[in-house]
Amino acid sequence: MAQDLDFDEDDLRALAGPRSFERGQKYLAAVEVGDGWITGIVHGTDAYQAELTLDGPDGLAGECDCPYGVEGTFCKHLIDYLCDRYARGDRLIDAVALRRTQFAARRSLVAYQQLRTVARAAGCWQVEREPALVLLRTDAGQRQRSWHGGPVLVDALLDDGDVDAAWGAAAETRAHDRQWLALADRARIARPADALGVYLRLAEPLMKQTGNTVYDQLTGLLLSMRDCHHRLGTEDEFTAYLAALRAGQKRKRNLMRLLDQHGL
Repeated sequence: MAQDLDFDEDDLRALAGPRSFERGQKYLAAVEVGDGWITGIVHGTDAYQAELTLDGPDGLAGECDCPYGVEGTFCKHLIDYLCDRYARGDRLIDAVALRRTQFAARRSLVAYQQLRTVARAAGCWQVEREPALVLLRTDAGQRQRSWHGGPVLVDALLDDGDVDAAWGAAAETRAHDRQWLALADRARIARPADALGVYLRLAEPLMKQTGNTVYDQLTGLLLSMRDCHHRLGTEDEFTAYLAALRAGQKRKRNLMRLLDQHGL
């Protein structure tokens, strides 16, 4: 017997996440419903044929003819497609299971966030979180990186607001510089000395480069350094560092102008 799928819109958003919810609503078309199955067209970059089997021998299963789907992955188009069907069911636990499966297949920050959202709605995030982090720790140990560089583990812990754990993971897993900068910014109040060390390291290569984008980055780092020194009570050290930097970079007129504008 086909399963009755009665979700309300709030549960649907929890299942899909805001982006997938909107995408699923916009791109779903040509729906056909049978006894235990659903087929339809999902329009994304191209139009893809998606099919869900709701009550097969292995429970929920799906196929899609997008590049990820033909490789056997339960792709985003099927997730988007399922959004439309779950709009009429009360099955948050099944939604968690779906997001857990999706995360296990493609361990990105977005998939982690989507799992967290629906698990919180179902009241089981504390149960789901640690197994998800175990998978990310395994990936980090194998030097698998996110799309933007660095282990997804660090991004996930930061996104959870677990800054101390994220810092420890970054130190153990060779985090990307963008992750170190985000960590320093988040930890600066509680750990100004550690944050200062990050800012100093990131500033060093920028001094050998030119261009307004570089100057903006360097100025931002200097402002953060100044804040760290203020919190540490070492303003004199910053004054000496800045004076040496200005002396060494004085030919970069745009940089000098920018530093003047920020009182540096």
